[in-house]
Amino acid sequence: MRFANQLAMVALLAITAINFNPTPTNAQTSVFCPPNFPVFQAGSCTSVDGKHGSLGVPALATQSVNQVSQSITQQSNAATIEALRRRRAQEAGSPGATSGALMFAPQSLVELPYQNSTPFAPPPPKAYVVAPVDTGIHSAVWAYGFGGFENRTANSQTTFHDTTQSTLPVNVNVVSNTGVWGVVSGADLTFPGLGPRGGTLIAGLLTGYMESNVDLLGVSTSATASNPGTSTGTAHVRLSGPSAGAYATIFQGPISADLTFKADFLNINDSFFQSLDCCSAPVLSGGTASSHVDNFSTVGNFNYRFPLYSAIWIEPTVGFNYTYSLYDSSAQALGLASGYVLRLQEGARVGLDFYCNDIHVTPTIAGLLYDDVVVTGGPIVNGFFVGGDLLPSDEGKLRAQGILTLNVDYRNGLSSFASATIYGGEDLFGAGGKAGLRYQW
Repeated sequence: MRFANQLAMVALLAITAINFNPTPTNAQTSVFCPPNFPVFQAGSCTSVDGKHGSLGVPALATQSVNQVSQSITQQSNAATIEALRRRRAQEAGSPGATSGALMFAPQSLVELPYQNSTPFAPPPPKAYVVAPVDTGIHSAVWAYGFGGFENRTANSQTTFHDTTQSTLPVNVNVVSNTGVWGVVSGADLTFPGLGPRGGTLIAGLLTGYMESNVDLLGVSTSATASNPGTSTGTAHVRLSGPSAGAYATIFQGPISADLTFKADFLNINDSFFQSLDCCSAPVLSGGTASSHVDNFSTVGNFNYRFPLYSAIWIEPTVGFNYTYSLYDSSAQALGLASGYVLRLQEGARVGLDFYCNDIHVTPTIAGLLYDDVVVTGGPIVNGFFVGGDLLPSDEGKLRAQGILTLNVDYRNGLSSFASATIYGGEDLFGAGGKAGLRYQW
């Protein structure tokens, strides 16, 4: 009987401990929170009793990793699409080609004998002649480097939760600066003379490497006298890894289309520091975290080129960019979940073809509008990470991009290009550049 009473007492104490456990049920310890404020609940680092704490700025700011990984993948994709565009121009300008960019050169360029000495014409040794359709398979290799800078800002309202008051309003300001660089290279085969009208197909494989470094500064400010929810945090996130994929482009006369499949295998390394200003003295903490994400992209574009005047042409274009981000299980601790982004874009590029000392030069300027029409996954905004993403989603925000490009074909199989890009919209400004070489034989 005495043993039964003791057992009942132990059970009662256990039930009491469970019922009166001051730790909130929807909470967990987090690598982002200091030891004396270990409970991470609703985006905040709080004490065990839930009465003191501040917004976990690094924990929520790290959720912007999804935007960073998407951005670096899209810049790599842009370099690949630019490579396909330049390869088309290179093949279209090769001797014997019957389709492509140079079909819009002035009529005087294809008349023999050639008499005009304007700078738009090829010199006599390279004058265009009526040639049979090229049916030989060509090989080519190319390599491009790209880099860029991106700035994002956000000023939003969220809430801090504690046990004495259900919600406290907190104003959050975040600044994110990102630097990106990478290389993309490929090897392909060209199959001319396809179909009854002599279309051309270029198909190949690509590989590459990319790296992105992002620095975030976040400040949350509470209007409450005791400063619950007030904090300052910084984070440095590095994403890096290799790429692999395949691509194809086809063109016939003024019509062209391309399709690319690419996978980026990115490691995530995050170092952070924060100051919780909730108490009599600031609570300082810092640490590191890591994870991995695989971005799988499918990119397609359709183009149609119209002659304007002399050697000037315009090429309207429409396209899509679908990227699925698959995170490791460890990313859940960073507040990240797998998902996808679907981007649609449209615009046009204007170009000029001319010759200078036997070199074919093509400057172009492009203007594009793009919109991430569907964004899923990414930041976890429920459970432990309630409070939302500190950097707002790009979903449904129409943005603009301008691209200036110079392409040079040395007419011996070697060609090069360089371009500068600027883009932006609501809470976003970015700039970057690309340069590369191609060799065809």
